[in-house]
Amino acid sequence: MKIQRLIEEIPTIEQLKKSSFDIYHDFKCVFCKKKKEDFNHHVWSCRYNRKRMKQIISRTIKKFVSLLEEFNIMITNEQILTINNLDIFKQKFNTNNFNFIDLIKGIIPVQIYNLTLEILGTNQVNKAKEIGINLLQYVFKETKEHIWQPRCEELKKIEKIYGITKEDKKKPDSVFLKEK
Repeated sequence: MKIQRLIEEIPTIEQLKKSSFDIYHDFKCVFCKKKKEDFNHHVWSCRYNRKRMKQIISRTIKKFVSLLEEFNIMITNEQILTINNLDIFKQKFNTNNFNFIDLIKGIIPVQIYNLTLEILGTNQVNKAKEIGINLLQYVFKETKEHIWQPRCEELKKIEKIYGITKEDKKKPDSVFLKEK
C-alpha cells in the first residue's frame, strides 16, 4: 500500500475502471457521488473527508512535536508556531508545492527535515531521519484508519447493493456484460 500511495495507484474507482470498466463505468466518488474518484479527489480532498483530513493534520503536528520532545528537546511556542505554519500542514492541496498529500505518499519535504535539524541540532542527522520515518508511519496509519478503511467499507456496501461479487470483478468485461 505504501508503494501504491507513492505512485498514486491505490485502487480508487478510476483505477478499478481500468480492469473492470463495465462494472464501474458509472461510479463516482463513493462518498460525494459527484466527482471522479481518483487519488487526489476522494481519498484526500473530497468534501466528505475535509474535516477528517483537518483532524489528521492537527494530530500529525502534535505527533511531530511529541517526536521532537522524545529527544529531551524543549519546544518553544515560537517553534510550535513555525511548525503549524509549514506549507506541508496547510489543507490547500497544490501540485506546485509540497503539501500533506506528499506526506501521505511517503515523502518527507526538506522543510520538515531542515526544521527538525534546526531544533535538534545540525549534528543530529540520524535522529532527524528517525523522526521523519516515525512521522511517515504515523501519517500512513492515520490515513489508513480514518480515510481509506471507511472508504473501502462504503464501496463494499455499494457493491453489495448492486450485487457485484468478487467473481464478477475477476471476469473480463465482455463476459460480465453477457451475464448481466
